[in-house]
Amino acid sequence: MIGRADGSLDAAIHREIEQQLDEQSYLTWFQRVRFEQLGPDRIAVYVPNRFHLTYLRHRHFQTLGDAIEAVSDLEEPRIEFRVDRAEESPAPSEDDEFPAADLGELPEAIPLNPNYMFEHFVTGPSNRLAHAAAVAVANAPGTTYNPLFIHGPVGLGKTHLMQAVAHVYKSKGFKKIVYISCAAFTNDFIHAVERNETDRFRQKYRQADALLIDDVQFLASKERTQEEFFHTFNSIYNEQKQIFLTSDCSPAEIEGLGERLESRFKLGLVADLGPPTFETRVAILKRKGRTLNMEIPNDVAEFVGRRIRDNVREIEGALMRLHTLVSIERRPLDLPNVEHSLADILDEHQPRIDMPRIQQAILDHYDVKASDLHSKKRSRSIVVPRQVAMFLARRHTSLSLGEIGDYFGGRDHSTVLHSIDKITKAVDTDPRIKSAVDAVERSIR
Repeated sequence: MIGRADGSLDAAIHREIEQQLDEQSYLTWFQRVRFEQLGPDRIAVYVPNRFHLTYLRHRHFQTLGDAIEAVSDLEEPRIEFRVDRAEESPAPSEDDEFPAADLGELPEAIPLNPNYMFEHFVTGPSNRLAHAAAVAVANAPGTTYNPLFIHGPVGLGKTHLMQAVAHVYKSKGFKKIVYISCAAFTNDFIHAVERNETDRFRQKYRQADALLIDDVQFLASKERTQEEFFHTFNSIYNEQKQIFLTSDCSPAEIEGLGERLESRFKLGLVADLGPPTFETRVAILKRKGRTLNMEIPNDVAEFVGRRIRDNVREIEGALMRLHTLVSIERRPLDLPNVEHSLADILDEHQPRIDMPRIQQAILDHYDVKASDLHSKKRSRSIVVPRQVAMFLARRHTSLSLGEIGDYFGGRDHSTVLHSIDKITKAVDTDPRIKSAVDAVERSIR
């Protein structure tokens, strides 16, 4: 436990936040934050500088609210951010990891991470469409894909792509880029209503050169905010300015989202981000390793890539552990050292999916018999399910090509490799195959 050890409200909030975040995020953004209850429903959040204030307001507002509600009797706490003059430190410079981005007349924009550029994004079958669409809206805003709506689970690259687009717009000289979280938009609207400043609010958002909103799922069930967002959307869209939205689910899956907004979100392109394939995970490790002047051996990259499957951020977290192993502990980057260094992370990622589970999901989806999958039959109704099963076995298990072949009737590794390659290509070109793979993966997960 890193946070406060006493029994105060400040300590309780720190402990709750520490449980919600990874260690690095907690140390970076919350270790120097102080909480103080000012009244029956008011909590002051003291931060070291304005940059810190802006980042927490936009990236961790929901985290703060959840933590405060969890440890206090405040159901709807009013959170007030303040710079702690006693602890004030200078804001980060352009050389720091998260420099404050100058986004013209919109001072509350999310700070841009210099690492979140297109050249640092590793593409693969699960993210190629989303990446290509983001590049398109960066180069030709307000034309082909407007709005662009990218959705997917946490840690797969939505924010990376959005920030990459913001970086391009900034380089093009855009002066009014609205890039904020949906929670910040909501919070800003509430404050505008309370202060009778809705005209200022509307002018601020509706005159933007581009509207980039992260985590729009937080619009769910907020009727007044949805109404305001609807008119903001229409205003910017009618001016042919770019709108880029991200969410953890598709527009149709956002519960409590009005039909008008749902239809607007579908006007352009809706693209999903899926978990990276094994090959993509290995490529991420090796490429990001090189940015740290660290060449990761193939066997190490493949070992980590097989054990950490679903989340790019967790892969990056593992990479930082490996960097510490090499640069600070001065130990060689071999499998025994890697396995020891990542033991606690890998324990959370023990293989959860085995061949029987994959096979049962295939049988259920395609309505075939297990004996047919293991037979020599080569009719399309049997070959396709078998190939999909081999593809998923390679993606979700640590079995070798030979072991996968043995499971399916003693087929050799070249046959298995052919099947995997065929489905890998089909996922990109055949909507029916992609739909089937997605459905089976949902089942086995």
